[in-house]
Amino acid sequence: MKIIQHSRELADSVATGHLFGMDSAEQVEISNSFPLPSPQQEDVDQDEYKVSSLKLLRETNFEYNVVGWYQSCSVGGSISQAFLEAIKSFQGEAPNAVAITYDHGLSSTGIFGFRAYRLVDGLTRLEEIPV
Repeated sequence: MKIIQHSRELADSVATGHLFGMDSAEQVEISNSFPLPSPQQEDVDQDEYKVSSLKLLRETNFEYNVVGWYQSCSVGGSISQAFLEAIKSFQGEAPNAVAITYDHGLSSTGIFGFRAYRLVDGLTRLEEIPV
């Protein structure tokens, strides 16, 4: 619900955020998400915001292990070279990391708008994970 709300709030731009949870050899369990400020918010220091967010989660006993990120898109517009490079970079630090997209355009037509992705086979092939 947080991802949907964040996407609606930034309907004219891309909403992004971190996914928190547990990462085991078998699966990634997502238990929480945390929105990131949009790049248009010039008054927000992105790095300082991330650090203070993680500190807040730790202090409130939330799982603060970052297991991926999410971004919003509209009518299938999520997969780009930049998206693939972001997954590759993220999985360099966390091999089982996932990227979730929420397509608010599809959701408004009654189609399930969430998709989860990760790179497999030596970071050369994109795999959609059933959600």
